[in-house]
Amino acid sequence: MIRSPLLVATDTEQDGATRIGMVRMAVGALPLVAPGLARVLFGLPKTDDTPTVRTVARLFAIRNLVLGLWVLSVRDADVGSRRRCHQLNAAVDALDVLVLVWPVVRRQGLIRFGLGSATLAVSATLAWLELLRRQQASPTTAAPAWSTP
Repeated sequence: MIRSPLLVATDTEQDGATRIGMVRMAVGALPLVAPGLARVLFGLPKTDDTPTVRTVARLFAIRNLVLGLWVLSVRDADVGSRRRCHQLNAAVDALDVLVLVWPVVRRQGLIRFGLGSATLAVSATLAWLELLRRQQASPTTAAPAWSTP
């Protein structure tokens, strides 16, 4: 299985969730606290630094901050809550990959932005999948409350 570099040196599901939750929050906070730096790091040209783009970036930022806080808040919750959180985060990041690669495939520009951001989204998706795998491998994993015996 291909592993995410975002989980290097994490051994438990909780350690991994802490790491990826903090990474998600850092990525989210960047456009809020340093929009110019975020533009450069994500590979957007200066000509695209408009109020509209900054507003959309702030929406992206808030989404990531909320998802990251959710991850941190369920680290020690029941397995069902953690599973739902990891599954939703994996779905969000996997869909981000599709959205980011779409303009690149269609040759609509923003290659550096699309591929660079998609690389981060792929790494995050792999990290969520790894956390889900760690849940299944854990000897203390209990059945979700809604399952039948």
